[in-house]
Amino acid sequence: MGRILSLALALGCFAFVLSGPALAAGNEAGLDGRAQEICQALERFQENVELLRQAMKGEKAPAKEFPAENPDYRDVYDIALTLYGKTDKLAYEKTATRGEFFSNVDVAAITPGDIAALVDNAGKRLAPVLAKYGLSPAPLPPPDAATTATAVYRRAVAVNKQLNKLLDNKTTPADIYRQITWAINYSREILGLFPEASIPALPPLRQGKTPADIYTALIHIFRVVADISRTSGFSAIEIPYAVLDDVTQLTIDDVYDLATVVASQLAFLRSKLKNKSLLPGVYYPGPKTLDDDYQLAGQLKASVDEAYFNIVDDSWIK
Repeated sequence: MGRILSLALALGCFAFVLSGPALAAGNEAGLDGRAQEICQALERFQENVELLRQAMKGEKAPAKEFPAENPDYRDVYDIALTLYGKTDKLAYEKTATRGEFFSNVDVAAITPGDIAALVDNAGKRLAPVLAKYGLSPAPLPPPDAATTATAVYRRAVAVNKQLNKLLDNKTTPADIYRQITWAINYSREILGLFPEASIPALPPLRQGKTPADIYTALIHIFRVVADISRTSGFSAIEIPYAVLDDVTQLTIDDVYDLATVVASQLAFLRSKLKNKSLLPGVYYPGPKTLDDDYQLAGQLKASVDEAYFNIVDDSWIK
């Protein structure tokens, strides 16, 4: 039996963690200082990116902080992986070289050491770009004993936003479309566990959509996925509706970054399936518009709503 979808899905603090402890303030004493170390490295990385921005005469990203709370190890790793990917892209654009780092960690067993290694590798990829512009790397700042995982996550989001402004090849609606397609593929495989579940069709195309429209849709989707995670016995990062208080400055990059978060959350849930299928590759879909992205997000919303109706406890992963 399914359950009626609440019209207001609360993202309250959820303490029970199965996939690995959250990097919360009260938990950091047992991390051997890794959270402080990671934040130090990120702060230096951010200063180096700012040096580059000034040298490149690039646009400065808005300073508004992303209000995420209580990330798990996998959440911090995901945002650090995004940071590495954008840094690698920038380094390729400016120096025609590719990094050798490859992420092959178990998403259910991520450690602070994995996160620190990612940030360290991102710093190594940024070094030749700094050198090209004749810049010396910023010194390592002093540690902050009050550092929390939330602070680490928010700083990584801020750095990603600035990296977006420095890239020559900008994010396109087709990039967003690919991330939403991945998310739909993950949700469909989860729905395959329930014979009574229906696979939603693509809704009608609606014209004139903006980044704010798609971002708002993805926030609603994220909150449903977070609720599924909690129902299944896992922690879930909190992104409150306050993030939608001012959507006037949202860009296509913000939409892409949020789409990757949604896809990674669904990928984690899919990783808990006992029998997983080999998912088809998601290739370049051809030219797309924001209207196409909004349409596909509508299909994703219907898919995660269907999963919410059918997942009433953690029995689906046992």
